Amino acid sequence: MKLKSTLALMAIAFSGCLAASPNLVFVQMPGVKAQGTIARHCEQLDLIEIAPRQLSEGQLGDLWIGFPGDKQIPLRSTTEASIKTLGATPAQRDVTPGISSTYYAGGYSLHFENGRLVSLTANRYGFPPKDGTAFARLGSLRNGNTLSLPCSLEQFENVFGKSGKITRGFAW
Repeated sequence: MKLKSTLALMAIAFSGCLAASPNLVFVQMPGVKAQGTIARHCEQLDLIEIAPRQLSEGQLGDLWIGFPGDKQIPLRSTTEASIKTLGATPAQRDVTPGISSTYYAGGYSLHFENGRLVSLTANRYGFPPKDGTAFARLGSLRNGNTLSLPCSLEQFENVFGKSGKITRGFAW
């Protein structure tokens, strides 16, 4: 009898795990991915990855990266030389300009090949990650909308447009 009770309790507990609400959100559209958390029915994005090569010419001219002091650089104009003037630091001590290099600036990790931006990651905790929120602001010149991390799904869509694919999942 005790074994049946224990098994019944385990089955109830296990089925409760399967019925739990998702706690992660993933957004994917051409050239842009984002992820974040869901808590108390509120979705909050903490990380945005941009692959400029997968964006249209219009998006490259429209989207901008914000830096402290109200400085903004359109993605199209973001080069290795331009971010050095804003105080970005190399991810490694020995950077060979013109080949492949990664720089950190506030909440951004910017990867360049031959001086051109090939990958941008904005993380609310910065690079390398730390306690507290790092400066990460992105925006659209076309519609004037901006977001700072963390941001809502609505703020994300106001800057990047309607999300292509939204997935909700679990972290165990």
